[in-house]
Order: sequence, then C-alpha cells, then structure tokens
Amino acid sequence: MWLSGCGKSAPTLYATLTLKSDGSHFYGTVVRRESKSITITGAAGDTRTFLYDELADIKYGAQDSGVAPAGQTPGSSAQPSGQASTVPVSGETVIIPTGTEVPVRTRGFLDSCCGPIGGLSLGTTDFDVKVGGKVVIPEGASLTMERADNKPVDGQISLTFELRSADFQNHHYVFESSESGAPAGLLVTFKGAKSGTPEAKLRGINVHLESQTFMGFKATAPVTLKRSE
Repeated sequence: MWLSGCGKSAPTLYATLTLKSDGSHFYGTVVRRESKSITITGAAGDTRTFLYDELADIKYGAQDSGVAPAGQTPGSSAQPSGQASTVPVSGETVIIPTGTEVPVRTRGFLDSCCGPIGGLSLGTTDFDVKVGGKVVIPEGASLTMERADNKPVDGQISLTFELRSADFQNHHYVFESSESGAPAGLLVTFKGAKSGTPEAKLRGINVHLESQTFMGFKATAPVTLKRSE
C-alpha cells in the first residue's frame, strides 16, 4: 500500500531492516509497503525493495529515535549521481527494444528444487540500462523477478525468470508487454547438468544460483517500462 493520506500528509516513517542472509541492516525512509514487500529509500538516495520473507526483523521509528544513526544507511550502496531516468512522470512510458539486456545480480540463493512458479525474488541492476543513449534503469535499481518456468527439457532442468518491476529514484516501475495479452518478455533461463552425465553425478541435476549471481535478462519482444501511480 502507498503511504499517503487524504487531505493530510502522513508523517514520514523510518525503518531499519535486518536481513536473514547475513544479519546486515538497511535504514531509511519507507516509500511503500505491500502485501509481500517493503520499499525503503536510504540516506544516500538508493531505493531498494525487500521481500518480507528475506527479512529477520523490521523496526520502525522516527529519524531521531535511535533506530539507526541519522544519515547512515548500513548495508546500502549509493546510487550513482547524475543518472536521470527518461520516465519522469506517472503514466509516461519507455519502450525497451527487443534484444536489450538488463544486467541483474541476485539477492539471495535460488534453486530449481525450491520455490513455486510465480514466486518472487529480488535482484539489483549491475550497471545502467540505456535506450537510445539515455539511461532508463540506473545501476543499483532494485528489481523484482518472477519464477516463470521450471521444467525438464531434453534431460536438463530449465529454470526461467521474468522481470516484473523496478524501484529507483523514489518511484516504482512495472514491465509490461507492448503487445496485448503477451508476456512482459524480459527473460533469462538457466539449465542444470544433463541427467546421467559426470557433471550431474558431481553436483546434481538442479540449477543452483548463489547470491550475487549475474543474470543477463534479455527482451524477447518490445517491453514497456511504465511508472506506476
């Protein structure tokens, strides 16, 4: 849900998040809270979305409440300055052409053995994504990806992810197909070892992705990047 009021601005809400993976913290202003995730903007201006499932604890408090030192963002990385998006206002869109790559680093361990189709995971852009020479998604943006497919193909496990949304510069963006009824089209697929091979005997047939694994999502069709309300 959006943190807004009717006719009266809601007080600014601050939070310190503790991650399950390594016990690190992220402190900042709460931008949005939804059913499965929370989005925080740190003091350095970096906006990140966290799934509740990856958090060990959330502490809310005013900036001077002692929840975390003011102006300090433990565990965060600053977004490069001067990187302007070409999606400036709500409702405007940018078309990401076929073949465009969105470089993402995973945040957390992913495995084909675990997790349902449709399950969400998080990642961070590894560097700027440009269209026509202009930055449309800056380095350090928080990306939400969906587990789109997980099935055996020719004796190998094929695990596919699809990008669903992005958070940066205090705004939330969604990826949509430019064609009615078609999937969004920013996909990446990983394949496990082929069954019966020495590699499969050594490490199993499942796809194992460690945290900070590089994922080169690619647009299989034109994709619309749209700022949500």
